[in-house]
Amino acid sequence: MNAALHDPALTTADLLACIPGLPEEQFRQWLARGHIVPTSGEPPGKGRRRMFSPHDVLQTATAWALARQSIYSPAKARMVWNLVNLRLMQLQSPMPGDEEQALLLHINPITGDLDFRPVTASGDDGLEREDAPDVLVLFRTDSFIRRTLGRVEQLLSDAAAPPPEPAQDGDAVADFLLIYEKDARGRKVRTGLTYLETAELEALSAGSPETDEESRRYFELHDKHERARHQRIAAEQLKKSGA
Repeated sequence: MNAALHDPALTTADLLACIPGLPEEQFRQWLARGHIVPTSGEPPGKGRRRMFSPHDVLQTATAWALARQSIYSPAKARMVWNLVNLRLMQLQSPMPGDEEQALLLHINPITGDLDFRPVTASGDDGLEREDAPDVLVLFRTDSFIRRTLGRVEQLLSDAAAPPPEPAQDGDAVADFLLIYEKDARGRKVRTGLTYLETAELEALSAGSPETDEESRRYFELHDKHERARHQRIAAEQLKKSGA
């Protein structure tokens, strides 16, 4: 992945598939306003679609992580992205004894600025001090980088895989409830979901969501899938009635 970190090989759909929950309209607004600066620089010419790199995915995912915590602003996102990007470069050439790192983020109640404090797994985080902030957000930098680039790597490896075997005649009949369909790359996905969203929903379905965030994400994906599935069923019925 290191060699291809800045290689613009991902479509907008690919980028969104790697960042669970990010609305396409939100991403396009950030892009149009210059809040997200892609590796490829200026937009392509007419008739050509813009491509994005894994580095762009990580930048966008950083902004979305802050937005989900309601602490987003262009300035705050740039500051945190600079810290994440610095940590990414360090991870590409790790030093002996390098520990897992994270950031403690805090909104200054007087200025509204975003303050931060790097912490390590075994380091002194200063939380026992009397003047330590009462409310902090833990940004697990290393875990975030691994997880986000892992999604990109999975998507790219799936795209490079040989095409699936031709569908058997009975497949469409067997899927009476229209739960599954094929995506643009011929992969089996849940109706209305991307490949990665399908994998995420099925992982959440396999076990009980353990946190409020997991529960929220489960119902978000489940409802998106069900809406699309019922729309597809209605479309199929309409097509049959008009035949």
